[in-house]
Amino acid sequence: MNDSLINIPGTAYAYSSYGWNLIAAAMGKKLASGTTFLGFMEQDVFERLNMKNTIAEHMKSKISRKMKFYEREGVEVISASYVDNSYKWPGGGYVGTTEDLCRFGQAHMKVGFLTQSMLDEWMESQKTRNGIATDYGIGWRTFRRKNGEIYFGHSGSSVGGTTYFLIHKKTETVLAIAANLSPLNYEELPFELIEMFIDI
Repeated sequence: MNDSLINIPGTAYAYSSYGWNLIAAAMGKKLASGTTFLGFMEQDVFERLNMKNTIAEHMKSKISRKMKFYEREGVEVISASYVDNSYKWPGGGYVGTTEDLCRFGQAHMKVGFLTQSMLDEWMESQKTRNGIATDYGIGWRTFRRKNGEIYFGHSGSSVGGTTYFLIHKKTETVLAIAANLSPLNYEELPFELIEMFIDI
């Protein structure tokens, strides 16, 4: 609370996964009585989208078929240190599968799960006070490629894991990559892969 600001609000873009913890806390105030953020996500998102393998990771939870996580130290690959991700469920405390990520992506291609106004608002780039686009909407990053194609998605990393997620709305194509290794730089690989499956 007493830390200095990284910039004057509204003047520059800076991503923070902890910001999603604040959004979840605000959601908790608006949800129906007795409904928690975790309960809302389980019932209103994961169950509706048939995302059966996406769950919030608890400190002592035993998750069947959960992979091991690794970290790179120079040229060595070692077992990753254990991290309790329950302190940041909204900003990276879930475990799941690429299949579930693809189901999530498909739900954001067109009206159905969400309204058109929601889809437009969430994916539209925010702007600074002086009108500069940040290429970041509400949870969705915009990737504008030199070939003219536009993708929406996000990357993510944690101790022992690195992900990349893209949707191409024009062709309704989703790409999800999840690796049990960190740090890991995918560079151009996600775009090279998704463009193998779309007609550009």
